[in-house]
Amino acid sequence: MGILERLQIAFESEIGTLLLALFGIITSLAFIYLLLSQKKRRSDLLAYKFQSHFDREEEKLKKLGFSFTSPHKPTLFGRETVGKFEDGQVALCRTITPETATTEVKERFAAFDRAIAGQNLTAFAPYHLISGPTTLQSAVVNQEGRPLPTALELMADRLLSQAQVEETLLEIIRALSQLHALKSDLGTSLYHGFLLPQSVLVKFDGQNKVKEVLVADSALAFGIGPEKLRSLFATLRKGKLPIEKYLRQQLLEQVSMLAPEQREEGAKVTSSCDFYTFGALAVSLFTHSRFQKEKIAWEKIPSKWRRFLEKCLQNDPKERPQDFLEITDWLFDPELALTRHEGAHKEIKAEISKEESSTASDDLAALLGKMQQAKVGKQEELPSKVQSLLGRAESAFSQSKWSLGSAFLLQADKITPNHPEILVRLAISHYNQGEIKKAEHFHRRATSIDEQVGKKFHDYLACKR
Repeated sequence: MGILERLQIAFESEIGTLLLALFGIITSLAFIYLLLSQKKRRSDLLAYKFQSHFDREEEKLKKLGFSFTSPHKPTLFGRETVGKFEDGQVALCRTITPETATTEVKERFAAFDRAIAGQNLTAFAPYHLISGPTTLQSAVVNQEGRPLPTALELMADRLLSQAQVEETLLEIIRALSQLHALKSDLGTSLYHGFLLPQSVLVKFDGQNKVKEVLVADSALAFGIGPEKLRSLFATLRKGKLPIEKYLRQQLLEQVSMLAPEQREEGAKVTSSCDFYTFGALAVSLFTHSRFQKEKIAWEKIPSKWRRFLEKCLQNDPKERPQDFLEITDWLFDPELALTRHEGAHKEIKAEISKEESSTASDDLAALLGKMQQAKVGKQEELPSKVQSLLGRAESAFSQSKWSLGSAFLLQADKITPNHPEILVRLAISHYNQGEIKKAEHFHRRATSIDEQVGKKFHDYLACKR
């Protein structure tokens, strides 16, 4: 009897049939496993290419009590994952690849981290450097791990009115002016370098008003550096980054908003790049369309913004504005008030002169009167730059733009540190933003220097009550 005949007899038996069925099941399971592995590999190619690198970084996070709660997602910079600390705080983890995380890049991230340590960068999403390749950002996702609305989505859905666009842009200006005032110990001023619509988060209150604007990804471009960033852009254009096609197309469209020097090989990149990207972002938000420099619909952009944005979009960095606060020279002129505060500047000035304070508008006028009393007494002794900043702060406060006014005062405080009048006005502005602890901090500083000036804060609170 040959082998084939014996196999036939074996398979016709009950044991043979059972073994054959078992073999079929094992083969099917192996095939399914192979399909799932391939699908997982396509969804996170980086993990397969740099598995040991990501495993090491994950171990560092576990020691901090941080664990991943979402699938890993490959991005332009590396890998993103939502996770949670043991106390329930949710954050977005980003780990760049070992190809990008060179010794120089790690030092740039560390230099950025040292420069912002102890700074009051309230308009930026909180950022924490875990190691050279890994950072955590809180406030960019909600407690369920879902990302907050970005300017990119709001722009596409036309959800922002002109007034809301202006308010959003002013908050971004406040953030960038604070960042540009800082220098790293590498000898360069800090800059954002990746101010794309996807990096601007907008929170709304129950009445659909802009509650908060946060700028995310603050350390990425500075940390990675111009050359590495250009290399990533080149790889992205060639389609060699292991990311989803939709995300790739979205990034390619947004990268065109970056300053020319960020895309030109060998060009020097400074904080001036943020002016160009800000201009492109503002144009996109005002026109509700993708930025195309040669096809800007200037007629859709408020006239008071045009001159500033035209300067921002100059190809030559030297021809761009040197200070984000320049915009207020136009916006806070009584004749160029913001859309949602049209005429408010003149009305408030008129109300300040009244004796009564029984109505809501009179009460506001009285509060602004107290702010006038908090002016620096001997401004002629202050540098002209500080006097200009104080004037801009007054204009902002007169339109209830407390956060923007704070930005001007913080700039003034850096030039003339520990001036009690500046400190007491910072206390008042932070109080009106609901930041009570910060208000108390600046009030204590002012009182420790000049007790009489410090009392102006209590006078203001008494008036408000």
